Amino acid sequence: MTKVKRIKYLGMVMEDTRNIFKKHIEEKIKKAERYKFWINEIVKGKVYKAKIGKTFWKGAVLPTILHGMAACKLRKLDIAKLDKIQNMVMKRLLDLPNRAPNCYTQGEMGYSTQHYRDMIGKLTLLHHIFENNEKLAKLISQEWDKGHNWINQCREYLMKIDITFADLINKIGRA
Repeated sequence: MTKVKRIKYLGMVMEDTRNIFKKHIEEKIKKAERYKFWINEIVKGKVYKAKIGKTFWKGAVLPTILHGMAACKLRKLDIAKLDKIQNMVMKRLLDLPNRAPNCYTQGEMGYSTQHYRDMIGKLTLLHHIFENNEKLAKLISQEWDKGHNWINQCREYLMKIDITFADLINKIGRA
C-alpha cells in the first residue's frame, strides 16, 4: 500500500499534516470569495435584490461553503474571514457602505454569524456521533480530557451554552 500526502474523500480534502483539514478550509474560503462576486452578477438590476441575494446565499452558497466544516477545527481567523465575506455580501445587497455596522446588516437581513454556525454544526455532529456511532462515541469519551483541538472547541462551545459533557451524554441517552 502506498502512502499519499493528500486525499479527497466525500468532498473533503485531507492532508498528511498537523492540521489535516487546513487545505479544505482554505479552499472553502476561496470559494466564498468567488461566490461573493457571483451574487453581484445574479442580482444586478433586480427589484428585490436583497431577498433574491439572501436566498441564493443561504440556499446555494452556504451549503457549499459549510460542507464538512463541522468536522474541522476552525481558527478564529478562518471564522473572521468567512464572516467578513458574508458581511460584505449582505451590505452590497442592501446598498450599504462598507463602514456600515455589521450588527445593523445582520438585523436587517436576518443571518447568523459564522461562529454561531460553527458552534451549532460541531455540537450537532457531536450529538449525532453519540446517538449513532458507538465506537466513535467511546473514543471521544476516552479522549475528552486529552486536549485535542476539535474536542477542545466542542468543550468550549458546551461551556458557552452552559451544558456539561455528562449532561450531553445523559440527554442523548434519554432521547
